[in-house]
Amino acid sequence: APRGPSDCRPCHANPGEATVGSILGPFSHGAHRKAGLECIECHGMRNGDPRTDRATCRSCHEQV
Repeated sequence: APRGPSDCRPCHANPGEATVGSILGPFSHGAHRKAGLECIECHGMRNGDPRTDRATCRSCHEQV
């Protein structure tokens, strides 16, 4: 089943407004949430690890 923000909230109080470290520096989820993306579109659980990777970012962003 798709994961949405409510699935992230047990660990992240407000995933749509969180700024986190990334491979490119500080990153805000706000623009992606405003665009209607759900968490699972970028974050999959690979071996229990929800972090995304550069290949996932490149599926939408050529410059990454």
